[in-house]
Amino acid sequence: MKTKLATMVVAVLVMQAASAQIRIGAKAGTNIVKVEGKTFKDEFRYGYHLGGFAEIVLTPDKKLSLQPEVLFNQYSTTLDSSFKEIYENVINSKQSSVKLNYLSIPILLNYKLIGPVYLQAGPQ
Repeated sequence: MKTKLATMVVAVLVMQAASAQIRIGAKAGTNIVKVEGKTFKDEFRYGYHLGGFAEIVLTPDKKLSLQPEVLFNQYSTTLDSSFKEIYENVINSKQSSVKLNYLSIPILLNYKLIGPVYLQAGPQ
């Protein structure tokens, strides 16, 4: 009976310590995008991203952590399908809107500088 109780106490303590090392959250924001090409409108447009992240603490002083994220991104731009920018003698002119949707999975390394200020770097 004492062995079972000791095992349960150790398991609870380990779970509490492990839960303090991982933080899970949601993330949302805006992006400023410029899609370049001869038939695309040459301007910056706004988009958005939504997703989630997990922060995994790597050091006892909590200064270094790993933050994998999964984000849905959406951008829109205008496409000139008349190809007037490429060919000179085109009569028909038509513009259409293009939405770009994609999933990005950045894996960031966080370094805590001061208070809530972090330095982040990593691939996407």
